[in-house]
Amino acid sequence: MIKKTGKRNNNTRKDKILLNMRYKNLNKVKLVDGSYHDRPMLDRFTEWCSHKSHWVVPVLNDVPIRVFDSLITGGIPIIPRSLKYHKDIINLSDDILFYDYEDIQNPQEITEKANNLFDERGIQGVLDRHYKVLYNYHVDSRVESILKAIHDEYGIPGLV
Repeated sequence: MIKKTGKRNNNTRKDKILLNMRYKNLNKVKLVDGSYHDRPMLDRFTEWCSHKSHWVVPVLNDVPIRVFDSLITGGIPIIPRSLKYHKDIINLSDDILFYDYEDIQNPQEITEKANNLFDERGIQGVLDRHYKVLYNYHVDSRVESILKAIHDEYGIPGLV
């Protein structure tokens, strides 16, 4: 008879992935535990600014806000190749690296490439990425473009 305890076996897919990452000397890579959003905003900002590159893994092949978090803090996002021609990504592709299945299996090469790109572009690259996102993708500019479209379509005064 098998006793069901409700506990999962330690041999889960997640555990295998984490063991594989530790084996490949990627000890700092970890799954999120939900504590991120409980941290003060300044701590979260400092965390983003302290990394040159950021792996962003969408849940439903959408464009997560984390792509823009990475760019606005000067980092280089590493995102799935399937997003390369997405309307919100296509104009940012010079500042983003795109991963494939092989990169997931061996992440060192693309991570080093992203870190090298960060170093090559230096502080001017950080500023360029920051301003590009701030002035083109930040919520303020998005709302302004929506209000302008409404004004242009319906002639409502005072929207822009």
